[in-house]
Amino acid sequence: EKRHGKTFPRADLHTSFLVNWSPLPSFFAKMGKRIDSSMIPARFLALMAQLISTSMIYFSKDGNIRASLDASYSNSDYDSKDGELSTGVTLLVVFLALQTLSIFQGYTLFLPTINASHIFFSCLGTILTCWFIIEAW
Repeated sequence: EKRHGKTFPRADLHTSFLVNWSPLPSFFAKMGKRIDSSMIPARFLALMAQLISTSMIYFSKDGNIRASLDASYSNSDYDSKDGELSTGVTLLVVFLALQTLSIFQGYTLFLPTINASHIFFSCLGTILTCWFIIEAW
């Protein structure tokens, strides 16, 4: 067989099979790429869901503060609990901002184990935050 003016031996069936042989079918070879490509958007969506649920705390703040106080509470007790809740939510927003920066900086973007843990903990945080809002802890 001639290619580019050079003569190459003709490949028979056995050598072409060994060159093109893969231990895994092509479906499984492509599967890892699909999972990695879907983890980054899933991480972003989980983070945005947690940010939205965190912002919902501000709308339900009054009910949660009243649920944590006794029936006869003073304004100073209310202000104290309001400050505690505001501090907690502010810290949560700061940490969510750091997590958002880590996505856009790309330090942990292509590490599947870290992405999976971020997705898991963001979903868990979203569920617990929604539970906090609904149950008025």
